[in-house]
Amino acid sequence: MISSEIFTEYHRLFEVAINAHYFTAEVEYSGLILHAALATLKKIDRTLYNAIQGNPRGDLFTILAAAGELFGFVLPIGGVLVSFEDGQQLWGSIIKIYDGDIDTRLKRPDNGSRLDAWGKPAREEAPGEANAIKAAAERKSRLREIARDKYSLLSVSAKMISPFVYLHNVFSLGHFDIKPSNVVFKKNRSIEVAVIDFGFLAVLGQSGPLRGTVAFAAPEAECEKEPTSPTQSVAEPLAGTTVSKIPYLASYDVYALGLTLSSAWNMSLSHSRRFLWTERCIEPLLLQGASLDFVLLRQHTGPQVYTQEIRKSLNRCVEPGGKIEKLYLSNMPFLVKAKIRQMIETNPVIRISASNAFAFIAVARALEAVRERPVEEAQQLLHEAQGTVLLRLSLSKAGTGSIEVGTARGRQQATETLRTLLELATWSPIREAVVSCVVPIPVATVMRLTTLPKVEEVAEVQEKLSRLLQWPWLQQQEGQMKGKSYGDLIDAVFGVNMEGLNVIMQQQIIDRKMSAANLLISRSVHLYLERQLLIDPYIQIIEETPSEDTIAFILKSVGISDERDSDILAYFKDRVFSSYVAWASADRLIRLGVRRCVSRDPAGASIHAKYSAGDVVVAAEKQLLQHCAWQQVTQICNETHYGPPWGVSAAFFDFGAPEEQISVHLRDVVTPLHMEAAWRTEDALSLLHLQVDRAVSRLCIVAAGVAATTPASAAAAAAAALPENLNLRDIYTKIMMEMQRDNYVPFAFGNHQERPEYTEAMFNLSVLNFKRAVVFTAAKRQLGIVASETLKSMRKSRRSAATVDSVLSELPESILAWGRYATEEAIAKDVIREIVEKEIKIANTPKSKHSLNEARMHDTHV
Repeated sequence: MISSEIFTEYHRLFEVAINAHYFTAEVEYSGLILHAALATLKKIDRTLYNAIQGNPRGDLFTILAAAGELFGFVLPIGGVLVSFEDGQQLWGSIIKIYDGDIDTRLKRPDNGSRLDAWGKPAREEAPGEANAIKAAAERKSRLREIARDKYSLLSVSAKMISPFVYLHNVFSLGHFDIKPSNVVFKKNRSIEVAVIDFGFLAVLGQSGPLRGTVAFAAPEAECEKEPTSPTQSVAEPLAGTTVSKIPYLASYDVYALGLTLSSAWNMSLSHSRRFLWTERCIEPLLLQGASLDFVLLRQHTGPQVYTQEIRKSLNRCVEPGGKIEKLYLSNMPFLVKAKIRQMIETNPVIRISASNAFAFIAVARALEAVRERPVEEAQQLLHEAQGTVLLRLSLSKAGTGSIEVGTARGRQQATETLRTLLELATWSPIREAVVSCVVPIPVATVMRLTTLPKVEEVAEVQEKLSRLLQWPWLQQQEGQMKGKSYGDLIDAVFGVNMEGLNVIMQQQIIDRKMSAANLLISRSVHLYLERQLLIDPYIQIIEETPSEDTIAFILKSVGISDERDSDILAYFKDRVFSSYVAWASADRLIRLGVRRCVSRDPAGASIHAKYSAGDVVVAAEKQLLQHCAWQQVTQICNETHYGPPWGVSAAFFDFGAPEEQISVHLRDVVTPLHMEAAWRTEDALSLLHLQVDRAVSRLCIVAAGVAATTPASAAAAAAAALPENLNLRDIYTKIMMEMQRDNYVPFAFGNHQERPEYTEAMFNLSVLNFKRAVVFTAAKRQLGIVASETLKSMRKSRRSAATVDSVLSELPESILAWGRYATEEAIAKDVIREIVEKEIKIANTPKSKHSLNEARMHDTHV
């Protein structure tokens, strides 16, 4: 053990040793990649291999650079000695220059002033920082362009996965430190993506200690914990605990890659210093004494970190309605969501392979290019996808032999093929095989079950599935499957091995047997939500995450109590959750269609104004507005699901009825209701301001009641009721949490439940502008309360002579930071002066007995 004194004295020596170790390790791993790359080139491109062999043997860095370009790696292309002012020299590596990485977490120092990842921190620039800040802003603007564009993110996703397909399948190597900061990009006419930092590279199948970045460590990599002794604290491991080695598996990389892809798709809304899934899905559920760190993950003692509850939470966070899924780009294809969900799957047996994820996203990207990109680009990408089993099966199931690129018919063919590709991505062939082989259990029998039904039909389903996948025909075709095994086909289509396929089949067989109860649950969920709208038809959004009480109520309504076996009760709860999310999402989709129609279409706006004013709306106008709203719904669905979400076969049990029946109900029943009940955005914003005002008033009154004994101390307490200075993020969080507690008008959704569709449907605002509205309104209300209490503390003569400047001089600086009130300094300062001037006028206006009683009643009500 090295003492802190010795480390401090010889820290430079330690730094040199550590740096030299990592440099030599990187050279060693680069050599490993080089050796594998040369062996691969010898097989796949003999001409290039011969050309490389003709180079001088000393020119290995050039070969490394060429290998990196080919396979998507950023490898060292030169070595350099870096000299420090004190004369020390350290080895470093030169690599190709990129714009930056895709890690959008807020870096320190951070004062909470940014409400998204793209804003400039509100602080003074240090001397000489201007050029560096300008360059960083330019790089960030390029990343922001990518983050806001669906097709750019599709391109990034495919290029991000590709290097790991080579690494796993060709080189038999694992990266084991995949994360956003190790994925770099460069944006010119096209987007380049590459992987860096091969310091933890290892041969697949070898064993060693858990390595990488802890937030990206796969749950199954944690050591199973031994029971603690009665005298041992759960927070402290046993003395002398050994650290086990684990086998290095490709599935660990896939889990980390899924989280990295998830981060890429929520870049546009991310605004955290930490990784969102650790902050929202893991840490709130950690056992006492547990923490997410390598020390605990590597040990056999102490509390389990990845409990079953946390694993379930992680799965749910990236499913529809989850805390991470809500932050994805609003027009993100559901196919990509499904693949990311399957990559982050906490059960490694059914976690898909990197090659499967790449194939689906690459084919989807090619078909999306046919719909919206230049003809040359679409043809190139489609040519690269030719021969893949996914494209062959999708074209076959869509009834299309080939796609006519550059024509309206071709775009329709691409949409239809994307829809069949989505069905493959959500395992529809397995469900189809199960339906043909398994008979549902009658609902009365299901209600008497105490455990999940037995699964005995796997072999029969396997045989049916091979025919559905056209296995004999695919074996004879030129392309990906020629000369391959059936197991290779299963990996290509489903991303799992035969063991994983059996697990998925068992899940689908249970769903089929329980289908009568599942349909009953989905109809009960629909009825529950309809009743909520009957009670209050002016609800503006239904938050998609049902509470435990709501789930229990719906289960009770179909005759299912909490007294059943935990497995079957957990199954039914999951069914309620999925169905609730599906119906609430469909409801939100209709509201969004109505909002876009009345805000973007002049005729729609005119008709909606009649509804809002209570004027008569004739049948022709109703039909016109309904048609406009449904067109918007159809357009949104074609972007994300290539058709109605309720028409995807995986959604049948969620909605409980066929696609056409659901479409008719939503179009002819739900849409007219929301047309009539949708508020004007002005009214919605007025209510938002009222809710924020009430929240701030309660916080200030509570603070004053606890700490204040005089008007002056009341002012100080009110000033401290919200986070100080420019900590806008914490102001927003505190107000959102307080608005949820409002018994009179609880807010529609809470902190960490925001999604772009909510704020657009309710207020016609982006999430960022919604957050600004909350923060700015809260700061104004707080300033008014503090100014009022400050004026009350003055003697009457002094109060009468008060000016804006004299009052401002007595207010705490902590609430006068201009960034609390507006995005521009001049506007913010005008707002501050207007509020104080208004409070001065109110304080000096004689109050009648009637107005005093009104004020007291208002305070009591608040």
